[in-house]
Amino acid sequence: MFSSVKHYFYTEPNENLSIRKVFKPLYIILSLFGLFPYSIKFNSKRGLTIITKSIYINSLCAVSYVLFMSSFLAIHVQHVYESIDEGSMTREVMTQMNYVVELVVSFLFCVTAYVCAFNNRCTFVKIINSIGNMIEPPNNITEQNLSVLRFKVNVIMMGFLIVLLLLQVCVNFTRDDPFWKMILVFVTFMLPLTIQFTFLCFYYLLILMLVVLLMDIREKIESITKEKINILDCCMKADAKILSLQYMETLYVKAFEMKSTINKAFQASILVTTIQSFHAIVSESHIIYHGLVIEKDFTLHPLINCSIWIVYQIVKIFILARSGYLLKQEIMKVGQTLHTIPTDKHDIRLLLEIQHFSTLMSHQNNNLTAYGLFDLDATLLSKIISSSAMYMIILVQFDKK
Repeated sequence: MFSSVKHYFYTEPNENLSIRKVFKPLYIILSLFGLFPYSIKFNSKRGLTIITKSIYINSLCAVSYVLFMSSFLAIHVQHVYESIDEGSMTREVMTQMNYVVELVVSFLFCVTAYVCAFNNRCTFVKIINSIGNMIEPPNNITEQNLSVLRFKVNVIMMGFLIVLLLLQVCVNFTRDDPFWKMILVFVTFMLPLTIQFTFLCFYYLLILMLVVLLMDIREKIESITKEKINILDCCMKADAKILSLQYMETLYVKAFEMKSTINKAFQASILVTTIQSFHAIVSESHIIYHGLVIEKDFTLHPLINCSIWIVYQIVKIFILARSGYLLKQEIMKVGQTLHTIPTDKHDIRLLLEIQHFSTLMSHQNNNLTAYGLFDLDATLLSKIISSSAMYMIILVQFDKK
């Protein structure tokens, strides 16, 4: 059993690393949560192969998670309204409303994630296979990029998900509440949060795969600029460069199409998780303010719990902002490399090819968005934090006490 699990995380010494093998560890986690509707076979020649009849079992797993969380959500909401006078889980009407809204939005993200995964069940496989086909067989530089990508998946993503789950268990099951309340909080808060991070890691991995593809395109363009040109063979060399540059342009167009497909598949989930993160930051900050300043009865455990929850929301926004930033930066590097191709000693055809490629890049929208409402870039995190601080100040000013 250990050897079969190890095969998903590590490659054999003589086995070439590929995009599909990098995807294996995260695929296991996605399948456990029912976020990948199809079971797939990792075939080295044919790529990812879909097992058609597996959709029934995987869909049943997804529906079971949704029904399980919705049942506990209804129980939790009922308990919140009944405990308004006890002060055990909520403190006043506004806090109670924020608490319920946070519960509902977290559950809404899970439903949105499962719907997006089911609607794009074939699209995800096609994207991974397409990227794998375009960067294979890899050269030494691409092997290094894939090794870095595998490190990010195996160590950072998988390690982060494990630490996230352990930290949630430690914080939740050390609270001074009955055991059934701990279970209630775990199913309605902690489990949806884990599903959110798993789905966002899947989104982040797809963007990193596109970044590796763009890096491969950029490195091939750089190889064109490093070639020594013989003046006597100028026309022949120019024709070879035009053909390779046309091929690079074709790869870039396909990469842009895949970027648009990924953005379309995940934008509903991105919108919901951004709203939920913004609301959670404001809500938890307001709870900390009431506990420390107004009520003055906040103990260390709820303070740590609220602070960790805020950190979780910031990390989610950081993942979204980081994905858009990396993709945009790599596209800019491709454009900069394109303009370093020497055009002297060549005919007008090569210059026209470079101009066409450059014009194509300048007229395409390279930003990742959520239905065009906001861009996923480096400024997203600062916008969310500044907006949350502004709303927190408004809530404090309108506080009755």
